[in-house]
Amino acid sequence: MELKKIVETIFQIEEDLDLFNKKIDGIYFWELVRFKVVSQIAQETGVYGQPHTKFDFNSESVSKYIFNAVKNIFCKNPFFSPNTEILFLGHPRRKLMDDGFWWDIYCDPVIESLTKTYNCLLLEKPFLNTHLSPPKTHNIRYLDLALFLSAVLRKSKLLRVSWNENDKKTLDETEQYICDELGSAIALKKIVYSSLLTNKSTLPIYSSLLKKIRPRVVIILVSYGKEIFIQACKNLNIPTVELQHGTISRYHTAYSFPGSKSFKPSFPDYFFAFGEYWKKSVDFPIPQEKNYSVGYPFFEMETAKYNHEPKKNQIIFISQGTIGDKMSRFAVELKARQDFAMDIVYKLHPGEYARWKKEYPWLVDSGIKVIDDDSEPLYRLLAQSKALVGVSSTVVYEGLGMGLRTFLMDLPGIEYMDDLIDSQAATLVFSVDELIQKLHQHPEGDVKTDHFFKPNALENIKNALDEIVEFHSSKVNK
Repeated sequence: MELKKIVETIFQIEEDLDLFNKKIDGIYFWELVRFKVVSQIAQETGVYGQPHTKFDFNSESVSKYIFNAVKNIFCKNPFFSPNTEILFLGHPRRKLMDDGFWWDIYCDPVIESLTKTYNCLLLEKPFLNTHLSPPKTHNIRYLDLALFLSAVLRKSKLLRVSWNENDKKTLDETEQYICDELGSAIALKKIVYSSLLTNKSTLPIYSSLLKKIRPRVVIILVSYGKEIFIQACKNLNIPTVELQHGTISRYHTAYSFPGSKSFKPSFPDYFFAFGEYWKKSVDFPIPQEKNYSVGYPFFEMETAKYNHEPKKNQIIFISQGTIGDKMSRFAVELKARQDFAMDIVYKLHPGEYARWKKEYPWLVDSGIKVIDDDSEPLYRLLAQSKALVGVSSTVVYEGLGMGLRTFLMDLPGIEYMDDLIDSQAATLVFSVDELIQKLHQHPEGDVKTDHFFKPNALENIKNALDEIVEFHSSKVNK
């Protein structure tokens, strides 16, 4: 089964059953679970592998979870935050940089550039039960306590999700439709119940926090999974902005809403895209005028560092957890070929770092250089390489932006790259033989990278924020 079939089937189910317009216990439930449902179907049907390392719930990890929450009362407590103009809800999976600080590569460059104009604060959830330290941005608060309070409320049995016979009928019909069309027997009721209970336990906590901080604008990374925080912002008339963090397309169900009945009330009010290409790549659930093309600050910053890095006879594979098994086997097969003389670098996704030796044992003694931490900067590796192999990672576009010959494997997620393949900016390959053959052919033509990454990103972001702040301030003052 292909991802394309799964997603197109979900689109049809949404249209036929009018899922976006239905509420359970007063809450639009489908927008909360849609991405989870698609991801679970993709994993259960074998389309996706495990995307990220999972948090291991055992006595030690639970004790640390409780300790971190208690510690958060006294250290970096968000409820003690001062009033803030621009509030960021960042990405906890930070990256260690040459300056010795752990960077949120999406938020930190923006925060650093805005501090002369706006008072900024970053909120951060834990990553695998920890916070990477020292963080680049010092004005930071952690959400461990807020998440712990929400968990206590959920477990206390004080909250209930109410659904009637019509609600159960809707869920039964949806489950059956998915089973009939996709052969996946997902426990939709369990997913919905858990999501609605989390909504009830977390919304008042986030609302209280936002009333304390009183931001003028909230900037969010990875809006899916953060619908409750966005809902709290909307209830308080606080405008929300999402910074693009990765590839998006018709088949990314956190951003794609093509049906006539599709909408997502808890989608951010504005979207800041890397470039014009992304604005047109998907049917967003917001008006086009609220979709800004701003650029990617970290990409600009890092590529400038390595413009003069000498090239090696090297090809780099960009792995992802969902397809890492098949991609790593492909790389090992390529390395073993006598008619292939390039060095291979296999760059793992951070979500694979902790588990690759167990799940991809064939890589261990393969002679391939495996990158399983952040000690070697990705952009240096790209600058040193002559070619790149990937599927649907944002790094594919970054590699194009740095002039690499780019090859895409026919694996789940390749649907995201249809436009890139059609434009001949990248070449689709189906086998090791074909990759070797294509490498000996003439390279692709020039790629207009400004279309993917608009230049002068930090200036563009500030100008867009100024416009949003001014617009919403004028509404308040009327």
